[in-house]
Amino acid sequence: RTFPVNGQFSEEQAALYNIVLNAQLAAFEEIKPGGYLSHANKLAMEVLTQGLLDLGILTGDFDELMAQQACKDYYMHGLGHWLGLDVHDVGDYKINNVE
Repeated sequence: RTFPVNGQFSEEQAALYNIVLNAQLAAFEEIKPGGYLSHANKLAMEVLTQGLLDLGILTGDFDELMAQQACKDYYMHGLGHWLGLDVHDVGDYKINNVE
């Protein structure tokens, strides 16, 4: 996370900060034994998409924006990514061919 250099958020900065915070909190709800990173990422994307839609940064239908992964213009990598070469990573990229 980032904070404004002068210690105070502008209205716009606060709005974006809170969207990101809410996305993070939604993802935390899924991060538990038996949870999947892909599900946590989807929850975060839902919060981000709705937040950006509410602010007018994204426009259109929520379901269509989610299908297009429209928030990816602002959230490129998701919650994380694999490190190094696949041979060094534990686990599968997909579970039952589902991201």
